Amino acid sequence: MTLSSLVGLLLFGIAQTPDSQAAAIYASVLGGLSGTDSDTLLLVDSSYVSTLRPGGVRPLPRAISLRRSIRFVTRAELTDSLGLGQPGAHWTRFRRRFPGIKGWYALSPITFMQTLNDGRTAHVTYEWHCGPLCGEGRAITLTYDGTRWHVAESRGMWVN
Repeated sequence: MTLSSLVGLLLFGIAQTPDSQAAAIYASVLGGLSGTDSDTLLLVDSSYVSTLRPGGVRPLPRAISLRRSIRFVTRAELTDSLGLGQPGAHWTRFRRRFPGIKGWYALSPITFMQTLNDGRTAHVTYEWHCGPLCGEGRAITLTYDGTRWHVAESRGMWVN
């Protein structure tokens, strides 16, 4: 463990997130979302995993294993597809650009509370946007049972 990791752990209780661990946590969150296996999840690629390494952020892992397919989209591509600055046209443009896609998700960095359950508790938030008056934000708490990550609690933060 590096000195910066140790300082971060002691001050903030946040641990580094290896890509495999991050992929498993995000899969647990995304796997519990409503929809059918044939629905494609549109995931904003500017989501990131926090680390305490120099450079600070890493891209969202691509190895998220789900029954549903995942399509990654950049923040710029999403902004362009929504036609921001053109009132009333946002979701019409989105639906033309991404036919069959119901909306998009953005995930927060993963944080761990090392002082609680020895790093077996993780926290993630997500946003779901599906229309002008459609969407939600949730805070998810996950626990690790030694084999898998499980959603222990899901709390609504906002609804549109």
